[in-house]
Amino acid sequence: MVRLKADPGVGGVSYGGQEYPLVKGCLEVPEEAAKELLGGAWGYSLASRQPAPEEAFPEGKTKR
Repeated sequence: MVRLKADPGVGGVSYGGQEYPLVKGCLEVPEEAAKELLGGAWGYSLASRQPAPEEAFPEGKTKR
């Protein structure tokens, strides 16, 4: 799976009959889908591999 960041106003993706929704502006798609989405003017770019702090510690939990 490849993590992509969506430009503002861009939504989730359907690829191969599977829905890939946006979560906090990003989505994870199979490598084949990423190649197609990154190759066009679809509004996606590679996201950083590190999750945002609020994703790393869900539900308000913090690192001790």
